[in-house]
Amino acid sequence: VLYVKGSRFDFNGKPAIAIVGPRKISDYGANCAYVIANTLASCGFTVVSGGAIGGDSMAHKGAIDAKGYTVGVLGSGIDSSIRRLKV
Repeated sequence: VLYVKGSRFDFNGKPAIAIVGPRKISDYGANCAYVIANTLASCGFTVVSGGAIGGDSMAHKGAIDAKGYTVGVLGSGIDSSIRRLKV
């Protein structure tokens, strides 16, 4: 079962790519995640990644800066993820 918060995205017929990386990422790795996500989002790909700080967040930032679509996948429920972030 998947639960959605926000607008639901229709993946049918649209290319998507998953980009994941470590939380403790080098500057080079962060730049690579950003550039790859930005380039692919500019070409119409949806970027799918986790919500962690590091490689995941750089992939989301690259897609957002390209005005593309991005989907965050959490490893737990949204309520427990928000509690951990103390939002």
